[in-house]
Amino acid sequence: SYAFDENCLQTKEYEELALQVHVADGDAYNQGERANEAARVCIEAGMFDEAEALYRRGTELGLKETNIKPERVALWNFRLEHALA
Repeated sequence: SYAFDENCLQTKEYEELALQVHVADGDAYNQGERANEAARVCIEAGMFDEAEALYRRGTELGLKETNIKPERVALWNFRLEHALA
């Protein structure tokens, strides 16, 4: 697995493919999850700019969830703030 090898760019490529499945399904929550998964690998790889961009994208996608509850908004915001710290 590219993630175990801390290969940020390859992980990002395959997470993007998975993300597109969720786009087709209209599943905003899991779109955000896929971007955040790639971001975590990029942090481990020391590619912090790439990780930040992916976390921001994940938050943006996740917040598009239809009828999103306040608790979920808080979770997306927490994840982003934690990653940026």
